[in-house]
Amino acid sequence: MNKTKFISFLILLLFYKILTAQNFISQTIEYDGNTREYELYIPSGYSQDTLFPLMFNFHAGNDTTEIQIAIYSCLSSGIC
Repeated sequence: MNKTKFISFLILLLFYKILTAQNFISQTIEYDGNTREYELYIPSGYSQDTLFPLMFNFHAGNDTTEIQIAIYSCLSSGIC
């Protein structure tokens, strides 16, 4: 792994740790005999009196919620 990729990986890991330390709640749901896991994120400014958008982020293959969170934090920060 070259130095740039390694540094990028460390930055992603840092953003993941920062995001997961915030308002993520791990949940599970039973579907078709399988237990599925999902992460629920509630923004710090959330109020039940204000409409907020609902976003779904689906992944496939061997990706995990942790990888998706790291990718999103990388893309939203512009540091990729």
